[in-house]
Amino acid sequence: RRWRSRLTAGDMSNKFSGTPRTPKVPNSERNLKKSTSPKKRLGPGDFEFGDLLGEGSYAKVFLATSKTTKKKYAAKIVDKAHVIKHKKVEAVMQEKKTLSICKHPSIVHLHCAFQDEHSFYFVLEFVPGGELFELIQRMGKLPKPVARFYGAEIINVLEYLHGKGILHRDLKPENLLLAEDRHLKLTDFGTAGVIHMSQSMKLSGMREKAMSCVGTAEYVSPEVLDGKKQTAACDLWSAACLIYQMITGKPPFRGASEYLIFQQILSAKFDFPADMPLDAKDLITKMLVVDPGKRLSIPEIKAHPFFSAIDWKNLVTSPAPTWKEPQQPTLNVSSQILPVSGAGTPPSGNKSPKGESKESNSNNTTQEGTPWQQFLIRNERVVFTGLIQKRSFSGVGFFSKTRQLILTSFPRILYVDPKEMTLRGEIPWSDNIVAEIKNRKNFVLHTKGKQYNICCLSHQADAWIEAFKKLKKQFAER
Repeated sequence: RRWRSRLTAGDMSNKFSGTPRTPKVPNSERNLKKSTSPKKRLGPGDFEFGDLLGEGSYAKVFLATSKTTKKKYAAKIVDKAHVIKHKKVEAVMQEKKTLSICKHPSIVHLHCAFQDEHSFYFVLEFVPGGELFELIQRMGKLPKPVARFYGAEIINVLEYLHGKGILHRDLKPENLLLAEDRHLKLTDFGTAGVIHMSQSMKLSGMREKAMSCVGTAEYVSPEVLDGKKQTAACDLWSAACLIYQMITGKPPFRGASEYLIFQQILSAKFDFPADMPLDAKDLITKMLVVDPGKRLSIPEIKAHPFFSAIDWKNLVTSPAPTWKEPQQPTLNVSSQILPVSGAGTPPSGNKSPKGESKESNSNNTTQEGTPWQQFLIRNERVVFTGLIQKRSFSGVGFFSKTRQLILTSFPRILYVDPKEMTLRGEIPWSDNIVAEIKNRKNFVLHTKGKQYNICCLSHQADAWIEAFKKLKKQFAER
């Protein structure tokens, strides 16, 4: 029967909690195994929960440490009331079952799952290297050998999943994590679907059902948008978008709105930059085909010249390529936050503020010659600025837009398209504005009843938090 909001706590407990199940073993083989005492069922009390690593619409991920082994994990904690209210219980159960049957070096491992009165818990392998998304943003674009290796790892893990009858359905750089050895790990199976029932699926209790339209705008395939049957080709379309983005720094389909993005996808309308490698161009062109039946299959992709240097048989044990990280400017928060003399009042004599060196006047917070001057009004000054991703949840997924965030002396919070050099909007300032740090690269602004999720690209999140605190304090003391 289908899981519905009327499921009792006992029903959910029996189906959700426990360590991942393994397929049943025939009696003849089971008798050969030595009997062992049953494992202790784990719960929230067995872990210490630390820093917030990330959050979504109904779940948060915390760093968790086992109290017995001291091993670190990523604990995804799902709000039970939310998923029941929005009839997402079946999706949570499906995610747990999918993770339980997927055993692959390129998939984040599920250590255990349990629940309490308020939450479902997924205790997952902790992958410390951050998202592929963050790497692309830091680098601008990836060197071809790196993009080729990671493209191969994506195709390799899709081959494994499709062989088990599973579609991921939300491939994007935010769902690919970098392990300590720089290999990729695929995560977030909350929207995974079934294309055919394997034996392991039947043993785990998974069910085949109609698949709805899910995914993230820039990576979703045309047939998903058209409501047509979803096959393995859906994931391969997304993989092509990822290969394009790794090489160029941007996804192939971009637009000012979801509607415009979808129109480009439905007609496969995209361009290549002039420096696009020819073999990569040929591969992507043959993968981003509107008709899923005419897209390259996985064997054809693996045989393509773009991947000629890949040792597919030993890929997961091959050393991952290295890269040179771009130089990051040394950030001194105290010297980059300019004192505020009062809204609309320029500092007298144009002297450097007390304690601020001449060197700090040459960085991006100065007013003379700054490219951001055109967005300021008379006597307004830039207090702090940096490149960010403004993130938001929308109807079909998670969206990010690169913007230059500018904190000014009035105060105002502007966000500018740094390529088009156009003002895209303003986050309202209020006396009750709160800047809340989430982790090293992410913070949230709470103001006038709204929440703005910010991912920092050029600075650390704590630098922004310090800037907002100082500016708010200066205005409170006026």
